[in-house]
Amino acid sequence: MEEPPNKRMRSPSEEILFPAPSPEPMEHGQDYHAEIVNFSGPCPVEEDSILENLENISSQSTVSNKDDYIDFIDPIIPEEPSSGKYGPTVLVQRSHNSAVPEVEQESMEIDEDDTIAEPIPIGPTTQAEHPFTGNYEERNEELPQKPAKKIAASESLAGIQKFREETLRQMLVPTEKTKGTNGVPKDVLKTVNTPNPNGVLYVLLESAGNGTHMIPLHKEVVANDRPDLFMIQMTQKSTDTLNEGPPCMRDFYPGDLVYVFSLQRRPDATLENLKKDFTALLDPKEHTFWNVKEFCLIHRSITPNRLLLIQDANTHMRSASCVAAGVNQLVRAPANLLKRTNVPRKNGILTWATIFHPPFNAGQLLRGIRPGDGKHFVTQETDCQPVIAPFPPVVTDLRTVNSDDADIIRACPEIYTKMELSDPVASEVLVTTAHFGLSAALALENKDRDYRTYATKIDASRETRRGTVVTFAITKPSGPPSLTSWSRNVSFKMELSDGVRLDMEVDNATEESCTVVVTARPAHSSRNRVPRCNELIGQNIVVFQPIENNLHQLRAMPKFKQFQSIDRNSPAMLLVRALAGGSKIQSGNHTYQKIKRGNLVLSDEQSEYACLLVNPEVPAVLANSPFGVGKTLMIVAAARLAVEKSRQSISLQVLTGTTNASVVAMVQTYLNQDKENSARAVRLITEPNRARQMDPLHTEIDFSVLWPNAFLNFLTKTDKELLSVEQVPNTQLVVAAATFLKKHGFLEGVTFKHPQLGQIARKPIIEADNEESPDLFSSFLRIYRPRIVLATSATLVEQFKNGSWSPLVKNVETVQIDEASQTPWYSLLTLASTFPQARFGLIGDHHQLAPHAHVDLPPLCKNVAIGNLLQSAAERNLVPAVNVTSVYRCTRELTLLISKLAYNNTLKPKRESEPEHHLIQGLHLPNVGWKYKTNL
Repeated sequence: MEEPPNKRMRSPSEEILFPAPSPEPMEHGQDYHAEIVNFSGPCPVEEDSILENLENISSQSTVSNKDDYIDFIDPIIPEEPSSGKYGPTVLVQRSHNSAVPEVEQESMEIDEDDTIAEPIPIGPTTQAEHPFTGNYEERNEELPQKPAKKIAASESLAGIQKFREETLRQMLVPTEKTKGTNGVPKDVLKTVNTPNPNGVLYVLLESAGNGTHMIPLHKEVVANDRPDLFMIQMTQKSTDTLNEGPPCMRDFYPGDLVYVFSLQRRPDATLENLKKDFTALLDPKEHTFWNVKEFCLIHRSITPNRLLLIQDANTHMRSASCVAAGVNQLVRAPANLLKRTNVPRKNGILTWATIFHPPFNAGQLLRGIRPGDGKHFVTQETDCQPVIAPFPPVVTDLRTVNSDDADIIRACPEIYTKMELSDPVASEVLVTTAHFGLSAALALENKDRDYRTYATKIDASRETRRGTVVTFAITKPSGPPSLTSWSRNVSFKMELSDGVRLDMEVDNATEESCTVVVTARPAHSSRNRVPRCNELIGQNIVVFQPIENNLHQLRAMPKFKQFQSIDRNSPAMLLVRALAGGSKIQSGNHTYQKIKRGNLVLSDEQSEYACLLVNPEVPAVLANSPFGVGKTLMIVAAARLAVEKSRQSISLQVLTGTTNASVVAMVQTYLNQDKENSARAVRLITEPNRARQMDPLHTEIDFSVLWPNAFLNFLTKTDKELLSVEQVPNTQLVVAAATFLKKHGFLEGVTFKHPQLGQIARKPIIEADNEESPDLFSSFLRIYRPRIVLATSATLVEQFKNGSWSPLVKNVETVQIDEASQTPWYSLLTLASTFPQARFGLIGDHHQLAPHAHVDLPPLCKNVAIGNLLQSAAERNLVPAVNVTSVYRCTRELTLLISKLAYNNTLKPKRESEPEHHLIQGLHLPNVGWKYKTNL
């Protein structure tokens, strides 16, 4: 049994923000309400434990709210992911009763009576060898470190078959009827955190009175011949091998993972009761033979003090759908728990919650399954088993948020309208609420994913300009998936018969004869690995949609202690405070000069913006830039001006946007302005991400392309400038450059005239010789000396926060955000905390698209995490602004029309009127240009 986690020292401000949490999850009835000082509620704990199953785990699982988990799971009826209903309801064919009846409770008074039934033939269940033998292989991979994942990865086909064979003997042994004893609820349950080869893993499905039904974690337990093992029941007469006394069903939660060591017949069961077919497998009345004899509970993950909001109070009959801080899935709050804790079952209600995180969904395949044909065979053979939708995290305890705290939370992101600028708690609340809102947005990203795995075949294939297109049909015995889950551009995986796994995207999907027919194309990263069309047609495939792994966005957000430690007078913090309802940023008296660089001449408005950006006295500047005003040209020119004006020996100017398309547009504009790349720009994009992008989104200054060219140019220049009798200068850097080029095959066929340089290039790579040599990134910095960095906001934070570029954070002087109207609030907070000393430029048009948010995202979450920072800054004059109004792209008539409709006649067309096209005359379209008179 593990010791509770060590307590850590807490700052005074943290004590204000948090009630000191117990190392164990809080138990119902325990008073853990803290003194209120400005903001009393607990906020998401800052450790990484809030991520990836939120590892605030204890082997001593505290049980709370024991009355709320009887009949928690909704009735077992078909439910599609796209319906907006998410959770442990299952997808299954209905039985002939049309509605699944409630589970009957066992009587506590059982008469003494021995019933022995005659053995009867049970057909395929008597096989001595598992029916899927031959489709698995030994893997020498390292097991996961997390207890539940390690235990699940350790389960083997041999262990499962041993369990299956043992049940063949157990089914012939009658069970004596005895009086039952009520289990007493336990405050703490002992759990196991290491693999046990004698057990088989089951997942708890529901609790009902005196019994708890569970189904196997792995499909191989039931396979295609043991429907009797699909649903078993744990009762008070089952033996918990770790905890004394009969188990209490109220101590267990839906989604609990347990080891089952042995089964026994129910006292009144005969072999006639044994389930022998796969119809109505999820109806508990069909499973009246097996009870659990011995079991133990697997290590739990329970996290206390999570800010939670009811997202949809009526999605499920017995629970409300919620979003919670630090959780990228929707969370269930039982209706009984809401009622008992006096929390109204209404959308938008805020609470503090303790949450249980189920480690797995039922219906997995064993880890050692062979890819390709092996997986296809097993998937197809187990289609007879019903599909179990994912078990969501479950709320186990609730505490209401008091009205003062709720007002503070709802004021965000404009927190400084409620709290003083000097209050250290205000910045913590600001970060906490943004983190909470982002968690909600990430949870909704996974809402409509299809969690089923389909074994099918390719019916058609053809070549197109965008690559090979394939067509296949998918369905299950429980029915076809929803078209919403397979809409255009939805990503999924396709595994071919030889085990090759391709990234695919849906082109379109239609419903035909109880199937969904999907037409799909390979993602760019997989395009070169797709076989020829004639090789694909008729090939067996397995397709599935992986869960969107979006937790990295939560990791990137600042911890509140880190945010609080930033100098409040730094440029980035002054911008954040202004946008959050604090003091406006004043530009003071400033002058600007007309910017001219060769053939490039900026307008007065563009020049003013560039001069404000490079002014060290102005922490942030806003450029209101409608369509066609040359904003990308202006951004790049301002970055080049900042390079020229910099007083640092090593300084960086950063250009960023929300999409790769916006970054590529800036790269192309830069290369058009500075064809010699004298400012030494580099675009940061990881190689896997670059591989996923279409060719038009690749550039010549992408890091993976740029560094080999820079190193080769460095060696070539060194070779050209040296006389044959001279020694090679800077030998260590030369050797490093040659070594990295050789490692990646870039020196093949390259020769050097200088003897020593040629010898270095030909020398075999010996790792021991390079232990003290600079790494690739350090060599790149010394050789290339970049001054301008371009990247998406996500890549920028990843590289400068924890990546290779992190030592250069303090060298970043300016950060310009293109399309700032689409930049969410949480992204700005992350950028500001990453580059606190940088001056910011916000460029965009608040009349255009606002930041994207899921249609079901609660308004509060949208406000505190997404917002519309550009509109707020522009309309309330929070930041020094330049209105860029000269439109160069569109014709005069079109500019005047849009200016009248959306911009209050402020746009200035720079193109002259053009003669009316003859096609317009032929179409007899009205000429409306004369109607829109302006003062221009």
